[in-house]
Amino acid sequence: MRHIASPLVGLALAVLDTASATAQDHAAAPVGCYDITVGDWYVAYAVPNKPPSPLPDEGGDSVFYEIPRRIEFVDPFPRASQEQAPDSEMRIVVPEGALPSIHKYMDGWIEGDSLRLGFSTGHGGVTVELEGGVAMELGRPLPQSVRTAPTRLLDLTGVVGRTTGAFATTDSIEIETSTDPWGNPDVELVTQVDLSYPREDYQRLSARFREMFGSPDRDAPDESEPTLRWRNRIAELWLWVTGRRADDFRTLVSLRARNF
Repeated sequence: MRHIASPLVGLALAVLDTASATAQDHAAAPVGCYDITVGDWYVAYAVPNKPPSPLPDEGGDSVFYEIPRRIEFVDPFPRASQEQAPDSEMRIVVPEGALPSIHKYMDGWIEGDSLRLGFSTGHGGVTVELEGGVAMELGRPLPQSVRTAPTRLLDLTGVVGRTTGAFATTDSIEIETSTDPWGNPDVELVTQVDLSYPREDYQRLSARFREMFGSPDRDAPDESEPTLRWRNRIAELWLWVTGRRADDFRTLVSLRARNF
């Protein structure tokens, strides 16, 4: 078992950048099993029009920033496109018997005299249950048993059925899908779920989401079009009222994967 000590760089996609990796410094691709010690967090790249800054307060989702203590390089990392992938890029797993990781995608590669490691949770993870026991999850393929229908918007697909559970009960459901940039180019993942309800459901849903997710990070209580938002680093939920006429107002919920 070898050891890597490194500062940590990045946000949604965490990257470890090490100056050296003992015996494998000059290997063509990273191999073997390692223990990791992580130093202080810092932001690798500045937000547009803003200077670099320390990592924001992790708050309630700090689990997404916990790097696995032990990793193993196993085989070439599978990408949809190899055009920009390093030749030395290898898939990482947590070895049997080690503490598990929340990260879905883990890889490492040699860059100059450094070993770089990437960790990503993937996508949203918010689940919408449908009547009949089927569930849709942000960042996952749409279950084959879900029936769909075309909509007026080309980038949205209608879902036949009604919601139950936390998001019960909708008048209509629409989803947006996109190819997984980290995996199989033939697999479409759910990246957005839009739910429509009667206008009078706004207060009911607002109370439910406040109980489930706590206080919203955006609260615009304007009486004509109130808007609420809950967000963490991988997903966000919007709740608002929209419509052109009083008899046309609808309550809308939009679930979106942020790091897709």
